[in-house]
Amino acid sequence: VEFLKSRPQLSEDVGKNDNSGTGGKPTFKLVRFFTAASLAAFVAVAVLLGYIFRTLSIEGLLSGYENEHVSQAQMLSNEMWDEDFGPLVQATAGKSAVEIRAAPQIPAIHKRVLSLLRGTKIFKIKVYDLRGMTVYSTELWQIGEDKSKNAGVIDGLRGLSSSLLVHEDQFSAFEGEVQNRDLVESYVPRFDPADGKVVGVLEIYGDATYVLAEIGKRQRHMVVSGAGL
Repeated sequence: VEFLKSRPQLSEDVGKNDNSGTGGKPTFKLVRFFTAASLAAFVAVAVLLGYIFRTLSIEGLLSGYENEHVSQAQMLSNEMWDEDFGPLVQATAGKSAVEIRAAPQIPAIHKRVLSLLRGTKIFKIKVYDLRGMTVYSTELWQIGEDKSKNAGVIDGLRGLSSSLLVHEDQFSAFEGEVQNRDLVESYVPRFDPADGKVVGVLEIYGDATYVLAEIGKRQRHMVVSGAGL
């Protein structure tokens, strides 16, 4: 009896009695902590992947639309620059905004543009001269505006194409008012076929609402799937 009372405490007894919290339960629950930390990590990674996916998708969208707008600008130039836009730029060179808006060629040019663009995905076009002045726009009230400080116009006058994604709550397309649209606006230089010099800049607006909505849908699916793992 004395031996049993004084014997050393066995390892299994230590495990039973070594409690660091109240009620015999350890305060540090490793499994629960690991599970919570893993969930947080998966959610963080899923959100990061969603962000990367959206960023790369929008870059691809802008690149695709810009290539399309360059082709459309070339088509418009082939159809209208020599007979319409080019002579208008020359006729309004050095003139004020009021004089540009009063140019007699504009009504006929506007009628021809509307005929060419009807049924296309192009929402609006603008033409700038070498000063950055708006010599034509499908929104006629914008004719005569000075856009010489606009980054896209500056790039165009330097011979570079560029594109930008914008959201408009209300937008005046040549076929009427549209609501809540995501648009890609591209600035495309017009080169003189004879000497290769820039003679003007075309700005083209294309509708990217449904493409961007699909990107958002896939992004949400990726985030939810990653977190669900």
